[in-house]
Amino acid sequence: MKKFVVGLLVFGMGYFSVMPAVLAVTQQGRRIVIAVVDFKNNSGNPQLDNFEQAIPEALITNLARNERIEIVERTQLQNALSELQLSMSGIVDARTAVEVGRAVGATAILVGSFLQIEGRIQINARLIDVRTSRVLKAAGVRGRSGAEIFELMDRLAASIEARLFGKSVPQTQNRTSANGASRQRSNANAAEKSGGSFLSSPIFWGAMALGAGAGAFLVLGATEDEPAKTAVTITISLPDR
Repeated sequence: MKKFVVGLLVFGMGYFSVMPAVLAVTQQGRRIVIAVVDFKNNSGNPQLDNFEQAIPEALITNLARNERIEIVERTQLQNALSELQLSMSGIVDARTAVEVGRAVGATAILVGSFLQIEGRIQINARLIDVRTSRVLKAAGVRGRSGAEIFELMDRLAASIEARLFGKSVPQTQNRTSANGASRQRSNANAAEKSGGSFLSSPIFWGAMALGAGAGAFLVLGATEDEPAKTAVTITISLPDR
């Protein structure tokens, strides 16, 4: 019995030693309280300053759909930042992030930045455990800065959520190419079925038998002095593919 208990203890210690640092924020089934601050614009282009709040707002919308996640209200976060004499976009290091997170009672704090170069944008995010000061998740997405930015923000939120709860992130695919290939396969299969069903139909073989009979009649009915010169033409309409 003692050996059995010792074995369980050894197994348990080994199991929890390989578990990710996310246990610090997900233990005991409690809701994860996340504070999301403005992202820093590293592009040097003031025309992109609206993304400093737009990106965090999109992440908040996606993450708040999960019942196990609670988002700190922006007003509460702003009040804490004012007391610490900080701005929303001024949190760039882990120490400051932890200080802000503790001030608002958050379990973790999400900080990030973005950079746009020649029509392409890179968005980086870090989720920091307030209790341990460890980075739970560092994620980055890259793509075109036009309409694709909405998909990038969705992917970033899904990646963060997956790291928190151990979910797998679905692979993005080129839906246009996939749908096109699927349509081509469907058309090919339909054409094959259509052609095959016609070739196996009684109409096709009846026409072939009629043509063979007519040809034999003409050949047998011809004499040596008067060879058959009549040609028989049989037209069979094949289905359009």
